[in-house]
Amino acid sequence: MTGRSQFGHSFDPWGHHFTVSNEDHIREEVVPAAYLARNPDLPVGSAMERISDHRPAADVYPITRNPRVEMLSGVGSFTSACAITVYLGGALPPSLGLFSLVAEPAQNLVHRDVSHPLARRTSPDALVTASSFSHRPMRGSVP
Repeated sequence: MTGRSQFGHSFDPWGHHFTVSNEDHIREEVVPAAYLARNPDLPVGSAMERISDHRPAADVYPITRNPRVEMLSGVGSFTSACAITVYLGGALPPSLGLFSLVAEPAQNLVHRDVSHPLARRTSPDALVTASSFSHRPMRGSVP
């Protein structure tokens, strides 16, 4: 892997590698480490790309009464993104398209990102689950 991931990584049907890092809820490994290793003199700063259409530390919409604040981010933004899961199963309607799920345990919610170049999240409707009590989602698994 060309970059570090904190608490999870996943692959889409074409083998693209996705990772998370506390405030970055979705990143893509643009160039696999095996290719970079072939030329150690190649000056590459990072082969990981932030691909969120929201921004780093993107807004989230917790419904919990007293959400926790982690690190330097505030309430209402990603602070502990983890457990990224690109949905590949057939249990949900195909009309939902290709999407990823990312847990945000400090805010007690799971975020859904649609993998489409024109998709934009503009409301709390992007949530899959949220809780007013501390259920702290940490691991993703979809049939």
